[in-house]
Amino acid sequence: MVVGAFGDLATDVSRCFKMEVPSVKEKLKEILINETIPFYMKKIENLMKKNGGYLANGKLSWAELYVVGYSSSLSGLIGINLAEKYPAFKELEEKVHSLPGIKEWVKKRPETAI
Repeated sequence: MVVGAFGDLATDVSRCFKMEVPSVKEKLKEILINETIPFYMKKIENLMKKNGGYLANGKLSWAELYVVGYSSSLSGLIGINLAEKYPAFKELEEKVHSLPGIKEWVKKRPETAI
């Protein structure tokens, strides 16, 4: 469920990122930042509180890897860092980024806009 919802958010972000008309792109970005992302993140944060800091079943799953992985591209795509605005999500991101293989990759991965 969470992956599907985050996929819907990703679709909205993609629509904004691909928009070529600057005025429309700016309006889509404004809606994303002020309405769409808060809508999804409020639900995700509440879900994480009910699941001991995870997205489902009180433990790490592929959903956390997907959501945290995709969210890292949001700063390059629309200029927002979810970990800065949502404390439960920040904790989740820290848990995922502390996993040995992921921690190593994050240290050495190339810097890109997205």
